[in-house]
Amino acid sequence: MMLLRGIALLLAVGGVAPPPQDEVVIRTTTSLVEVRVVVEDKDQNPIANLERSNFEILDNSQPRPIRLFAAYRGPNPPPLKSGADAEDASTSTSPTPSEYALIVLDWMNTDYEGRVRVQEELLKLLADFEPRQWLGIYVLSKVKSGMLSEFTHDRNLLSFLVRGMSLDPGEMTGRVRRGGLGGPGGPRRDGTFVSSPANDLAFFQASHQTVDTTLALEMIAEHMVKIPGRKTLIWISDGTPLVVGGSYFSAYSEPAIHKLNISDTAVYVMGPPQKGHDLSKDEFSRRTGGAYIHSNEVEKSMRKALEDTEISYTLGFHLPEGAKPGLHGIVVKVNVPHGKLRYRESYDPYPAFH
Repeated sequence: MMLLRGIALLLAVGGVAPPPQDEVVIRTTTSLVEVRVVVEDKDQNPIANLERSNFEILDNSQPRPIRLFAAYRGPNPPPLKSGADAEDASTSTSPTPSEYALIVLDWMNTDYEGRVRVQEELLKLLADFEPRQWLGIYVLSKVKSGMLSEFTHDRNLLSFLVRGMSLDPGEMTGRVRRGGLGGPGGPRRDGTFVSSPANDLAFFQASHQTVDTTLALEMIAEHMVKIPGRKTLIWISDGTPLVVGGSYFSAYSEPAIHKLNISDTAVYVMGPPQKGHDLSKDEFSRRTGGAYIHSNEVEKSMRKALEDTEISYTLGFHLPEGAKPGLHGIVVKVNVPHGKLRYRESYDPYPAFH
């Protein structure tokens, strides 16, 4: 109940702040599907000199004409030309639109020592970095989940709240181990699971922790869909595995990933480098157009995520006539040697969750 109540605070208590009045906003009809794309070279550097003709976009394997093209080439580009038709204009350079970023402090999958480190790193970020996004902070916890701060540009307020937040040292949580579990029994080399009283309890706790995490991200996505435009979700966590004790948990991760894509929310996972198959690294970040930034330097990782789309492209296409509600697959291609793309993999013509 506390988890549901806390997630509801995303909009009910914090609200969504309006975009600054001096920003240029491109308004389009609801029939236009927009896809934000980051293109990197083989050294993972963003490519900034692409045009509409470099891209191709497919909707459920069908090519669609690109009706909107906007390129963001850095933090301070020149303004749009006046009188441009937003849906059909090919803008070589556009100002970065108003965006929202939600930092999720995942205490459910991070031990106490890690929480202390994350708090210190977040305070360092807020001390000397001015994000262009409206920034909110959410705490995901077994004991009490909820918004620490509504979306705001007030870094002093955010610092005050982060400095005074509870790190809850008594909460018995931490990263779920891959495959799970030690002690008598446990997983064999072939992935099957041998039962024992200690292992059964450990499996129960680990599986519920993984399921609770994916359900929380799913519910966050349901509220993010109400916020316009592309959103960034920075998930600071030691990670949750896709496999626990030989059991595969994709049945829980898939709905969350789909809803994050429908809400146009890209997930950036922050955390120390991990060995093995990690659900957060391999699924949520890759399939929503975000990134897994495996580093112990959390402050630098957050900066990288917040700056990720300063050099990027927005492609837009009209919904095909008679498009039905449900997931539509998106494929974007670029005619650049060794170009690597990141973008959300799906959308729904009917964006409300039902």
